[in-house]
Amino acid sequence: MFKQSIERYRPIVRFINKVDSKSNYTATENVTLANIQKESNGVPGLPGYTNVRHGYNDAEMSCARTAAITGALPEKYRKRAGGLLQVAPLTWRSFQAAVKQPQITACQLFKQGEHDIWVQLDAGMWAEKQAWKTVVGKKFPSVSDLTDENILLFRLCYHAGSYAFKQQMSKAALAGFPETAQGLEQFNPQWGHPDRPFKGAREVLAAYKDAIGAPGPLPPDPFPYPTPVSPAPGKATGGLALLVLGGLALLALAAGARGPRSTT
Repeated sequence: MFKQSIERYRPIVRFINKVDSKSNYTATENVTLANIQKESNGVPGLPGYTNVRHGYNDAEMSCARTAAITGALPEKYRKRAGGLLQVAPLTWRSFQAAVKQPQITACQLFKQGEHDIWVQLDAGMWAEKQAWKTVVGKKFPSVSDLTDENILLFRLCYHAGSYAFKQQMSKAALAGFPETAQGLEQFNPQWGHPDRPFKGAREVLAAYKDAIGAPGPLPPDPFPYPTPVSPAPGKATGGLALLVLGGLALLALAAGARGPRSTT
């Protein structure tokens, strides 16, 4: 079990997986919750604290397409990932192209309403499935696929994106390093710096193992990193008070409920 601020999302995570997968839908829910803990610590609508390479365009910055959401994203969010699973602009576009739901908007990655939370989890879990497919060859891993090594690779792939991850794996293999998380780190310990993806992967694995009752010591960083100075992302208010586990459970189990994909 995770702390309550993370556990409260389990009903939605399970429901989205069940609708998408039809089988083995609970296998990865603890990995997803560990990923939420790492990415946002359970704070919905959280903007990333560093810029990404590609930003949202003007249409994506506008919230006009959703009647319940007005205004536009602050300009400082143009190149930020956002939400419970920190979905970046390019990932959002890929998600939108796959699900074809023009009624939902990137603005919802930075909001805290109940429907916004569904959107944040739906988009982030879609990206997780692409990472699992890259790592183990299928979007819905079984329990036997959830080895320590696969979870580390999954997290690295989720953090970097499938294209960058495969490119880095190829470079490491060509240089004679094993195609493992350790091999990637030995090949290029500064990959992703200052985001420190290898440290993040170990943290996600440790949180997952602790949640399933198999805690292990978190390995120390084998390479020194300077401590990044992160600007305050802003305070979360309002929506958190509405999200309690019982309410989410009722929402997830309600007849006909689906989350953002059922919105008209």
